[in-house]
Amino acid sequence: MLIEFDNTVALVKPDNEGEAEIYGQVRDKLKTAVPSARYMYQHKLWLRTKVKQGWDGKTSILSKPHPGNRSAFFPAGLMPMVNGELRVRISGVIRFKDLRVVPPGVDMNPTYTVPLRDYQQNAIAQAISNVVIMGERLERMANGEDVKDKITNDVKQIVKTKQYRILREATDE
Repeated sequence: MLIEFDNTVALVKPDNEGEAEIYGQVRDKLKTAVPSARYMYQHKLWLRTKVKQGWDGKTSILSKPHPGNRSAFFPAGLMPMVNGELRVRISGVIRFKDLRVVPPGVDMNPTYTVPLRDYQQNAIAQAISNVVIMGERLERMANGEDVKDKITNDVKQIVKTKQYRILREATDE
């Protein structure tokens, strides 16, 4: 399976029918319930006919596979989540093709006319360095080193650290 991605969209190209079916399973797993579905006629029909007609009340941000070439797409920001679900189901290799570009006119080492506060400088440095971290993370995902649980634990640790910093700064005043 090949996943090509740029700054906004990731394109999934399954190598065979089995991988396309696995992508469909991931798509079903990542569906979310629509809050007002219970009031809609199509969902009521689905409940009344016991899943034979109508709509299940869920929506997916991942596209359906194209009937001809089985390719599909999703927002590139969901790459870690989709990759984690694919790793659980696919024993083969998932290849990545990074097509991200720095937009023209974006300075990777910006200078400012007004002095920035320390937290502003830190935020800019993190935003710029996130490109490198994301690239390293994708390489580890491609090699199978990074799994969904590890990514989840990393995110929890980052959130916990940031919350701690916020609380500590509030008590320093």
